[in-house]
Amino acid sequence: MITLRPYQQPLYDEIQEKLSQDFKRILVQAETGWGKSILIGHTANNLEGRTLILTHREELLKQNSEWIEDLGVLTAKVKKNAPLKKNKNVIAMTQTALARFNKFGFDYIGDFRNVIVDETHVDFFKQVYEGLNIVVLIGLTATPIVYKSEKKNVDGTDFARKLSLADDYETLIQGVSASDLIDLGYLT
Repeated sequence: MITLRPYQQPLYDEIQEKLSQDFKRILVQAETGWGKSILIGHTANNLEGRTLILTHREELLKQNSEWIEDLGVLTAKVKKNAPLKKNKNVIAMTQTALARFNKFGFDYIGDFRNVIVDETHVDFFKQVYEGLNIVVLIGLTATPIVYKSEKKNVDGTDFARKLSLADDYETLIQGVSASDLIDLGYLT
């Protein structure tokens, strides 16, 4: 059982409020050191339905895994997918999930109602969750800015546009600032 810190509970409550208001794409901004892994675990454990948690770094996979109950971990070493279909929550590296989904289909580890993306600003997670029939997408990041452009050529003309997390999310929720975390004694 996870007990959220006093500054984390209001953000979790705000996520729940947004879900109750029928928001389905929620972006959460919280500073480095804020405890996003704890929030990810608490949220995944309490969401209705199955949840896929995506990350892009092994350290984050391990860190997030500590807080999630009824968890299956999809890694390159996993040979059988049937046990993962029984877990309420599955965590995976994006590259591994994408490779498996491309090879075996998007139902390889079952259906998911929710996807939680850690470090969503990295922007290559879409390749995974766009193929899923999800209801709720929650992205977490310390830096809700994408420094990439999308380039297309249409009928011989090149077009470019700045990518934005606003393309994927309907609402933004912000956690307390780093200076507030220092003042509260949670960050130095």
